[in-house]
Amino acid sequence: LKLTTEWPDKPFTEPINPHRVCFQVTPSWIFHRYALHPFRHYHFGVWETAVSVRGIVVFRPFRRGPIAGVSLLTAYSDDLAELLTRFCTTLRKNGIRFVHLLTTPEANLQTMLQETNFCVPLPVTRTPYFLTFKPLIDNLPPILFDIKNWECNGGDIL
Repeated sequence: LKLTTEWPDKPFTEPINPHRVCFQVTPSWIFHRYALHPFRHYHFGVWETAVSVRGIVVFRPFRRGPIAGVSLLTAYSDDLAELLTRFCTTLRKNGIRFVHLLTTPEANLQTMLQETNFCVPLPVTRTPYFLTFKPLIDNLPPILFDIKNWECNGGDIL
């Protein structure tokens, strides 16, 4: 996995769509949201093969005193677990030991990081969540009104 500030020029593999409520995350959406941002400069962890991009992680580096870390904003891959393993390994090799992540409670990104890394929740309550949701029709499915069914990560949560 390569850490870079440049957007990759190879085609992306198609990831498996989550079975939760989420933004329709695609390579073109990630490119528009992060690579074309008018004033913020994002970094990318790119997992490439000879012919395609298997996955990409979007992050911003930060420093808290002597501790170097990254804020993980989103990840896109057909094998998210392997992408995150490669990303964390590359960070460790580069002296970065701290990843900050903001997600909804049941997000795949959080679950997968907890399975492979030591994770510490921030000392704040996990509730209440404030989700502004205005139905445009009267018969929306109840699944939309439960935060556990949402798949949102740091770059989605503003």
